[in-house]
Amino acid sequence: MRPRGPALLWLTGAFMAGIMLNGHVTLPHVISTIVAAGLLLSLKTIRDRGRARAFLIGVLCLCAGVIHTRAHQNLAADHIVRHAKSLGYRPLTVEGVVVSEVRRRELVNTVKTSFTLKMERVMADGSKRAVRGRVLVNLFAPVDVIYGDRLRLTGKLHRPFEFSANDNFSYRQYLQNKGVHYILSVKRGNPVTVTGTDGRYRWRALFLETRRRLIGYLKGYLTENETGIMQAVLLGERSAIPPHVRELFVRTGTAHVLAVSGLHVGIVALLVMTGLQLLRLPRGWQYVLTMVLIMMYVLLTGARPSTVRAAVMSVVFVGSLIREREANALAMLSCAALLILLNNPLNLYDIGFQLSFACILAMITIGRRLERAIEPLAERREWKGWRRRLLRAVIISFAVWIGVEGLVMYHFNLITPVSVLANLFVIPLITAVVLLGTGLLGTALCWPWLAAQAAVCLKAALSLMVAVTFLCAHLPGAYIYIRPIGLPELALYYVIIGMIFGIPWGIIGSKFNLFQLWSKN
Repeated sequence: MRPRGPALLWLTGAFMAGIMLNGHVTLPHVISTIVAAGLLLSLKTIRDRGRARAFLIGVLCLCAGVIHTRAHQNLAADHIVRHAKSLGYRPLTVEGVVVSEVRRRELVNTVKTSFTLKMERVMADGSKRAVRGRVLVNLFAPVDVIYGDRLRLTGKLHRPFEFSANDNFSYRQYLQNKGVHYILSVKRGNPVTVTGTDGRYRWRALFLETRRRLIGYLKGYLTENETGIMQAVLLGERSAIPPHVRELFVRTGTAHVLAVSGLHVGIVALLVMTGLQLLRLPRGWQYVLTMVLIMMYVLLTGARPSTVRAAVMSVVFVGSLIREREANALAMLSCAALLILLNNPLNLYDIGFQLSFACILAMITIGRRLERAIEPLAERREWKGWRRRLLRAVIISFAVWIGVEGLVMYHFNLITPVSVLANLFVIPLITAVVLLGTGLLGTALCWPWLAAQAAVCLKAALSLMVAVTFLCAHLPGAYIYIRPIGLPELALYYVIIGMIFGIPWGIIGSKFNLFQLWSKN
């Protein structure tokens, strides 16, 4: 039998719990594997297909999360972490491959070039040894390197520093979650040699080069600040967002629109399907090409967890159209989470991953419950038309705010009541911005004489969106800074939300929930 959405969601939750439990479990890897194998064998002996079997499957998924995370964190004998202490803080020559986008930032007297290097060999004190692992290279010189280049460079290894005063964020842990344990600092004047190109990364390099050229088109028609926003909204490059603009969107709870996520992928998918329909291609080809182009767009934007989540859900939805079956939203969300966590279980600690999944889960659960509660009101004659659509927009905005507010408090020490109001205006405006931005890139590529007109419209939409966000941020009580909260307070918040809206019991199948009792009175 095909697993239903709620069941798959709970199994995914158990797998996530195993990932979190990994940091607190001291059992050897062999013992945890034996326990999981014992649970798997016990499933064969239990004939009851009720709660006992479901409980065992949940525990098995929890063990799978622990085992998978431990295996992911297990470092090989030749990993750079195991050699770093013996190498010491002294100059060493490293050979490896550039496996990330190369970022450049203007400093006072030089240019800081940063990228991730997949290490292959280390040479120090006349000896050479093969190593594995990744390091973040900070190179204080304007060096011309691209993704996939093989380099030989000389610098010093050191552990990442902690820059954030927020106890809930560790820069060192953030890098480790991405597989980076050390930083290689290369001073100006140190030799950097490109020894060749690794052909295995040519497709990824092609996507990054395409993104760089598209950003160049944006720079040709927009100001520096406008380009910084648009390259984040369309292409996933968030490093150039003006700090004051970023702060406005954080304070109003609308920072999610500045990152490529479900909304952006959905708009792009709609544009692609509309264009393919105009070409009068067979419907099956339209769906297949849409799925292919969605995945290409994900690679173009950097394949962040929130973007991958949106792409997986979009591909599953389009696949359901091909099979002419209704897609289950909870099942799609769970599949997306499992795929991302199977690739890297430490993505669970990524803020973008957490906010993205909390947002969609809140829309599916809290949003639907609120819609059912106000359905009698929405069916009245005076609530037809635009009033009904506005009411539903308010409900979805409120549901999303409730769903992500706990994470916002935990990561940003912030409560954003204005988010419900701000999203009502910002969501339609960001939709227009994405459409106009796509139009600008399309006209710049095909009809340059139209690009200037598209840029004027885009500038107006951007200015209006930032102005609305500014006004919302300056409303009385728009946002409130709070003291840092810990994991117990975060867990308590979501337990209370679950009890109010009956989310755990509603998914399991019971009819008991506090919100349902309140809405009937």
